[in-house]
Formats: sequence, structure tokens, C-alpha cells
Amino acid sequence: MEKINWLEIIEEESDNILDALTAVYDEACCLNANSEICQVLKMNSDGTLIHHTSTADNTSSAVWNGNAIELARMAWFNPLDFTDEAEVISSYLTKEELQDFTRYLDGENLTLHKLRQWNFYIADRLEKKYTEKYAADNAPAWADKVMQELLKHASEYGRAETQKVELADLGKS
Repeated sequence: MEKINWLEIIEEESDNILDALTAVYDEACCLNANSEICQVLKMNSDGTLIHHTSTADNTSSAVWNGNAIELARMAWFNPLDFTDEAEVISSYLTKEELQDFTRYLDGENLTLHKLRQWNFYIADRLEKKYTEKYAADNAPAWADKVMQELLKHASEYGRAETQKVELADLGKS
């Protein structure tokens, strides 16, 4: 089996990998939280990046056989699960929309479910804008962190392989 210098390939493709990692985050950041479905980024030995949707328990044959490496895997998540719905609604609706929605609620709490019942189109617009902003605000930092971890791991792997060769050479003398 051919030895692949993954560190060298990762370093050469770092800008493309960062862009692809950002895309992985953007795609995973959707309104369908589902830990069984995920976005996957893998790289073939020629540096080709492949971004696809997969099930959580699936590994490609190329990765399994050592002809590719998986760079990242992220389960789908709903960014609205981490927020105060009333705050998001208050921030993303126009003043008039918020007044009309508040009148409709007649004293009840602001929730996305009730917003959807009141006006499906406004609720969809809010969810889309919030999700896009959340991904734009968080994807670059996540991509940078993952990239640093990839470089560290590939570097450590390369050192371990070098040490194995050196130890094998020592045994020959």
C-alpha cells in the first residue's frame, strides 16, 4: 500500500479545506436537528475534497481502505434550539409585525410555534435569516478550530510513522 503524506496534502489544500469546512457547518446548521444525519468532508489522496450528506454510522470505502481521510463530520442541528425564542422573534420581526403578532397573542408568550400559526411566511423568513446569520457568525471559527486539529493530528501521525521507521532501522543494525 502506498504511503500517503496527509500532512503535506492538508497543508497544500488548507484554503480549500477551510472553505469546505465552512460549507459543512453551513449545511449542518439547518432547522432539522437530527443526530443520525450528518455532513461529511473527506479528502482523497490526490487532494480532492468531497462534501456530502451521510448517516452517522456510515464510513466510505475509500476512507476504510486508506485511500481517503475523513476531515470532518457534523450532525445536523437547529440553531434555534440554543436560543430564547422570544428574543429572536423580537429581534427579527419588523416593528409592525411584532405589534400585530403581539395583538394576535393577546397576552400569551412569543413562541415560534405561535408565530408559525399566525403567519407561516414571516416564520419561515425569520428562521431562514436567523439560521443564515448563526452559520455566518459561527462557521469560520469552527472551521479554523477543526483545521488546527487536523494539522496537529496529521503532524503527530507523521511523527509516529517516522518513529516507527527509525525504530525498524535500529533493529536492522
